[in-house]
Amino acid sequence: MDQNTGSHVATDGELPGPLSRRLAAHIVDAFLLFVPLLALWVVALRRMPLPLATFTMNGLSVAYFVLMESMWGRTLGKRALRLRVRGTNGDLPTVKQALLRNLYLALGIIQGVLGSVLSLGVIVWIAVSISQDRISRQGVHDRFANETYVTLTPR
Repeated sequence: MDQNTGSHVATDGELPGPLSRRLAAHIVDAFLLFVPLLALWVVALRRMPLPLATFTMNGLSVAYFVLMESMWGRTLGKRALRLRVRGTNGDLPTVKQALLRNLYLALGIIQGVLGSVLSLGVIVWIAVSISQDRISRQGVHDRFANETYVTLTPR
């Protein structure tokens, strides 16, 4: 971490992950999660009330991001786009850091227009915060997670 500005400096020749790649990685992950979660959703709706099924599916989605990032520093989408999530000292993020940086995904439990508007608003806020940080490309969710950051790994 740069002691003067509080911004992280990439390690191992890695540069900050650009917003375009981060967005593309998230879209890849969303597509990878869609079919299995949809199948589980159909089964869950037969066995539990809608609010509980919604909570369960969102919990599984958040768990995917938290476990992948805390265990390997990347999801399948981030791996495909050569991105890595780093913790405070360049290490893997802790489970707590990974949970905090992905907590916004839990907004999906809010059903209807309100949930959609809140989710979209937070996603736009994250994208704007990433684009405004010209040095480390940290989003508001990275700062909320006690200083995680995303790097572009060399080929």
